[in-house]
Amino acid sequence: MGIRSGTQLFPLAGLFTLTLALSSCSIGPRTPISVPSPDSTEAKTPPSKDSSAKEDDFRLPEAQWVREDREIAAEVEPAQPSEEQATRVGHALVSIGARPPWETEIPASAPAKAKVNKKPWRLQKTIWVGEGYLYQAAFTPDEKSVLTLSTQSGELFHYATSGKLLNKIPLNDFEEFEDVEFAVLREATDHPQVVITRESATSILDLQSGNSDPLSSSPSGTGVQHSGRQGLYGISDRHTEPQSGSLILQWVTGELAAIFKCDERPDDWALSADGKTIALQYYPSNKTQVIDLLHRRLLLEVASPRWGGSVALSPDGALMALGGESLRLVSLANGKVLAEDTSYKNNINDVRFTANGDTLLVSAYDGKARSYSLPADLSSLTQLPSPQLLSHSGSANVYALGLSKDGNSLVTSSGDKTLKIWVR
Repeated sequence: MGIRSGTQLFPLAGLFTLTLALSSCSIGPRTPISVPSPDSTEAKTPPSKDSSAKEDDFRLPEAQWVREDREIAAEVEPAQPSEEQATRVGHALVSIGARPPWETEIPASAPAKAKVNKKPWRLQKTIWVGEGYLYQAAFTPDEKSVLTLSTQSGELFHYATSGKLLNKIPLNDFEEFEDVEFAVLREATDHPQVVITRESATSILDLQSGNSDPLSSSPSGTGVQHSGRQGLYGISDRHTEPQSGSLILQWVTGELAAIFKCDERPDDWALSADGKTIALQYYPSNKTQVIDLLHRRLLLEVASPRWGGSVALSPDGALMALGGESLRLVSLANGKVLAEDTSYKNNINDVRFTANGDTLLVSAYDGKARSYSLPADLSSLTQLPSPQLLSHSGSANVYALGLSKDGNSLVTSSGDKTLKIWVR
């Protein structure tokens, strides 16, 4: 894989250069499921392609069949651990690569630690996108612009933080509601680019020109995200028949960090700040397993909230946040549930800690994101404070939580077809 410079690509030794044999079918992002309550009037039903149902009353379409036994061949295949070197840890067969996840970040210079900020959020800008199913939103590396992708129209939208549309890039051969995700290449600071993963291929897309280059040496999948460690990314692939999947962590240099082959479907994952611990949230058991990667052993297995599908680890390694029909905070020291917020009127989509751990952010399908101010010593937490509510229109689903590096700017996306930029 390479980062585009002008109209040329210079190689980074082939990010995600793997050979995978994948089969079965895949699923899309987490589905809003109505939570029974005395005053609930919403019926979350899947829209048909000829339906006029509003987006805040929907469930994602059923899984699409993909071709079986597809093989993605690597042009330059890095040394990979053999099956004999893999270790069974809970639901995952874990293999550690030549450059483990806990190795020095790329680039090695550590960013300055953000200052604690207890100020409330204020709305800076509302951007009307005009397309639905905006499951992701993120800042570009210079934090002067934001990105979102509609999985209904298959268009990537690039806006300045002022709200000006910089570019609208249609994905080639896109089918409505197909599995697609993007991750901003944080290392491409001078020329913004994103990695896009789809069932058919993984590619790199230049935000200025709109040009896309397929990466034949990279596996396809149903999800891609930055790991939280500089230079380390993960591609996940989830299946429904049987419920299973895989996660691959790889450095931008092309060096393999880890492979997880899971006998249950890994709906979400989170890597610790030091790269030595990973949490995997599984379906259908609805359990979250925490793995010590250094010794390849199971540290914890805890029940997720019902309809669980999101997990985050605090930067200091003290807490794990789990989202489902409620928000649950769990001690990583002993697995004890320290606090829970059951006031949500619909399911949680995502949970995120800021880089310094002063705030926990949650997006949900009840029209709101929430911001919880946390104590300096997270291990002392015994109850959650009342959150600040960051509202979109009505009960439209709030999906993404895109944070700036210092945690003081936030972009959210919603079924009301808008992005909102918040600052504090």
